[in-house]
Amino acid sequence: MEKQRHNSSRWPLLSGKIVLADRATKDQLPTIGFLSIMALLFSTCATSQMVAFKVNSEPPGAQIDVNGISMGTTPTEIDLKCSRRWVGYLDSSDGWAYDGPTYEVTAYPSSTQGGYSQTKRINPCEWKGNAPPQLHFDLGLDRLQPLQRIEVK
Repeated sequence: MEKQRHNSSRWPLLSGKIVLADRATKDQLPTIGFLSIMALLFSTCATSQMVAFKVNSEPPGAQIDVNGISMGTTPTEIDLKCSRRWVGYLDSSDGWAYDGPTYEVTAYPSSTQGGYSQTKRINPCEWKGNAPPQLHFDLGLDRLQPLQRIEVK
């Protein structure tokens, strides 16, 4: 039985040759092009997804703003964007770097119910767990004053 041999001039990567783009033959260009496209795809791999947060308040009916934009009244659901890009396992334990912005979610009590507004800073990329993420605002809390003055120099 005769062994089949591959043509090393047609498949330079199998022969161990280093091929420069300016010296490549017509047969070698598809291989170089394919490898270039694959390297580009994997080096810039990035994804983004929307994370749905259920928002409620006590008492219900609070206006919810995200970065100053009204998103409705509680109970409601808001979608926040989480972006990530592949950096590899040497730079991150799960291989991804999370680039999602931090959102300011503010709840304003209705004028008939009184209470104080509350703001929470949320990075949707930091959400971990199997249950859907939730935000709860207790607008009946009293404002607290510091017991001691703190000066920052």
